Amino acid sequence: MYKPWFIEAVRSKKLEASLFKRIAEEFRVSLTAAALRFAELYKGAMAVILSNNKRIAWTAYNKNFLYPRLYKNDLLPLNNRIYDIYDKLMPANYVENKILKQIGYKQFIKMKNDYLASLDKTIIVDSSDWFSNNSETEQTFFYQIDFPMRNYNSVLTVLWESEFC
Repeated sequence: MYKPWFIEAVRSKKLEASLFKRIAEEFRVSLTAAALRFAELYKGAMAVILSNNKRIAWTAYNKNFLYPRLYKNDLLPLNNRIYDIYDKLMPANYVENKILKQIGYKQFIKMKNDYLASLDKTIIVDSSDWFSNNSETEQTFFYQIDFPMRNYNSVLTVLWESEFC
């Protein structure tokens, strides 16, 4: 993505899930590529994290991200919202079939769509949701957006430093 065009496309825009999706579509790149380009050009601290089966698959940090690192194959921290995403959106087929039989197809799809819509909201998380607290991360907050990739049993997460730090 050509840097001047990218910067122009995101200038003065609120950083939120819909912006990432729009940029990916506009530049005809993957959501991952758009997130990585954001991280590269973002002036504050930003991390892009891909988890697969509740483990870290890979991470990318921009030069301003001075917080502890997560490493490939690390388990996701237990108090993270991503566990909820895995449990609600990526259950085994037999569990889905059981739920389908109990509540019906239309209600099941509505429930999933409502949950997916809630994920498009940016949340503020305490640094302890991702990192062991130490002097560097105490009283630090991040914005977090999660993009479930159900076909891959993965979640792409973008974290950036909150102004509440």
